[in-house]
Amino acid sequence: MLQNGAKWILITHHVPYLPCHTKDIQSDIWDDGYYTNMKLDSTKISHSIHGHNHHQADFMLNGIRYLSNPFGYNDEKHVRERYDENHHFHVSSA
Repeated sequence: MLQNGAKWILITHHVPYLPCHTKDIQSDIWDDGYYTNMKLDSTKISHSIHGHNHHQADFMLNGIRYLSNPFGYNDEKHVRERYDENHHFHVSSA
């Protein structure tokens, strides 16, 4: 258990929550291979960092910041063009 109101940063390979998916993937029969539909608690988690779906993400949802900065495969030019090697985020200890 964290003390003094501190929160966890969740880092996963799979997308942790269905709304993080893009609409073209949400209806795919193989969804279970791309995400785990976790019920994340913003009183305990501040950030969720994930990969696997090759779609850029940086947004707030229900008090949690979701981040993804995929590099993609060699043949995924559209993913590589959006990859930002300078994309950083700051987490305050206060």
